[in-house]
Parts: sequence; C-alpha cells; structure tokens
Amino acid sequence: MALEFIDTELIPYMASFLFTFAVVYGLLIITGVFTDAQGKKNTNVITVIALVFAIFSILYEPYVTILYTVMPIATAILIILFFIYLVNEMRKKTKGAPLPVLGVLTLLLIVLAVTWSDIEAYLPADFASEDTLWIIGIVVVLIMFWLAWSGQSSEPQRTSNPNKPD
Repeated sequence: MALEFIDTELIPYMASFLFTFAVVYGLLIITGVFTDAQGKKNTNVITVIALVFAIFSILYEPYVTILYTVMPIATAILIILFFIYLVNEMRKKTKGAPLPVLGVLTLLLIVLAVTWSDIEAYLPADFASEDTLWIIGIVVVLIMFWLAWSGQSSEPQRTSNPNKPD
C-alpha cells in the first residue's frame, strides 16, 4: 500500500474536512462577502471561517457518514457549478468575445469524450452511459451555440473613420 502511514478510519474525516473547507472557502471567495473598501478580499477571515466550518463538520458523525457516501456525486455537481462560474467569468474578461470560451468548451468536450470510459464507472447503475454522454455533449454544444449567437453584435459594424463626421 502506498500510504501506509494514513489510518483508513481517518479517511472519511479527512475527506469531510477537506471537502467542507474547499467548498466554504470557494463560495466565500466567489461571493466576495468579505471585501474591504478597495475591493480586496480578506483571505485571512475567509480562511478562518472555512476552517471553523470544516472542524465542525468532522465533529458531527452523521455529516461525515453522509458526505463520505455522496462525495463522488457532490463533487461532480460542484465541479459543474464552478465550471459554469469559470466560463461566465472568462466571458466577462474577454468582454463577450465568444472565441476563447468556445475553445475551452471544445477542448473540454474532447477530453470528456476521450476519458469517458474512465468516468462511466462512477455513474450510478441505473444511468445508461452512452445516453449520459450524448446528453452532456448536446448540452455543451447548445451552450456553444448560445455563446456564439449572444457574442455577435446586432448593430452593424462601422467601417468609416469615427473621428470624421459622416
């Protein structure tokens, strides 16, 4: 065994601690609740709050048990939510230009298709893996079409010199 120094009874507690800390820290950073007047995020306060939540999470046994049971599904859902947030922030930074976001979505769809045989083992038994892959692919392609359509300007482009009156 590669990690003989880790007691297997502690793994649910460590996983619960890390998962809760990461989720609380990420949500507090994203929401920007603790920012000062200059807009700088107070990461010390955010870290302490996330640590307190994580410590309380490992002290409550039913939470540890339930979280360890549903951790793969919860992790997948949170990855999807944070990915949507990332795409939205990327779109804001590129000022609505859809090309970088479309490129990232295309690459992620290719990676998903290539690694699907590894991912499908973690799906619940009642999910048809091919149908799930098709649904995810269709949703990503629809998002791509929506981004490409919404990134186009409805106003005609001006080709003349803006300093010279028409």
